[in-house]
Formats: sequence, structure tokens, C-alpha cells
Amino acid sequence: MSKEFYEEKGLDYLQATLKLNMSLQQDEFLAIAKASGARTLLDVGTGSGRDLRYFCENSDLECEGIESVELFAEFASLYSGCRVFHKSLFDYHPKRYDLIWCCASLVHLTPKELLKALELSKSRLNSDGHIYLSLKHGHSFVDGQGRKFYCYTRDQITKVLKMAGFDIQKFYLSYGNGATWINLYAQSL
Repeated sequence: MSKEFYEEKGLDYLQATLKLNMSLQQDEFLAIAKASGARTLLDVGTGSGRDLRYFCENSDLECEGIESVELFAEFASLYSGCRVFHKSLFDYHPKRYDLIWCCASLVHLTPKELLKALELSKSRLNSDGHIYLSLKHGHSFVDGQGRKFYCYTRDQITKVLKMAGFDIQKFYLSYGNGATWINLYAQSL
């Protein structure tokens, strides 16, 4: 149901998310990029291209995105000026990257799918690569529009990340859009 929602309500969704301020998280990730000497970034679930554009405008990183909703992929490419592939993480076989950004892009995956997505992400990172991940905190639910959100506690997501081969470097909660969000930065082991 979630992909159908975004295909049907795409323009409304793009408009609503385009102006969200993620500069705190983006700047923290850019600091990690600078400290680690990173040169490449993949934005998974690019959506509007808001974050991709920010990274392109505020760094020397070579940035690309993937997006499973065709309208979003096209919009994000135009908005960010970066290459955005109309693919999901599960069927995209790219080169390797130094950084992977997953801002609210994995919230509809079951715990088993999330583990697989994180394992795939690790396999697509260069050694010692870094990932940013934001997920909803708390208990899973279905919203009024039929979208299922899978939510996690710190202990749950820590366990999944360890299973996928990541070490959490920083973890904190933030609040926005009526939800509590997990924000974490992790490094591949």
C-alpha cells in the first residue's frame, strides 16, 4: 500500500517534505564525510531530492540517489541536479560508496526487510563507510491513509545494525511531523 500511496499522492508528498529542515542531520553527516575523507554518497529513497541537493551544494561529494517512485526520481533529479536512478535498494547494483544516507526511506520495511536492506547497504559501502539512518521510534502502526510504519526502540535498532555489520557512532531522538524519530550514524565493521 505504501508505494501506491506515494504514486497517488506524490505531488502533495513532495510539497510537504521539500521544505523540511534537516540541516542538523545533514551537517553532522557532512562532518563525518570530511573527517573520514569520503568522496561519494548514495541517497537511498531520495524522495524530493531535498537532501541530495543540500549535499551537492554544501560539499565536494559525488552524490547520486535512488528512488523507487518514478515521479519522485524524475523530480529529485531535476531539483538536485544529480543523477537519480528509478530503482529500489533491493534492485540497484551500483558501484561502492563512502556514505549512504537513508532519511526516513526505510520506515515501511518489515524488520526482516530492514535487516536485508542494511546488509545490502553494507555491501555497497567501501570499507569503513558510514550510514545515516532515520526511523520512527516507538510502536508500529498504520496511519489514516493505509501506510504501515515500522517503529523501533534503541535496543531493537542496535541489534539489527549489529546483525548487519554496523557499529553505531551516534544516536539521538528528534521530534517532527507528529512523530519521534531515531537519528543514527553508524560505521560498517
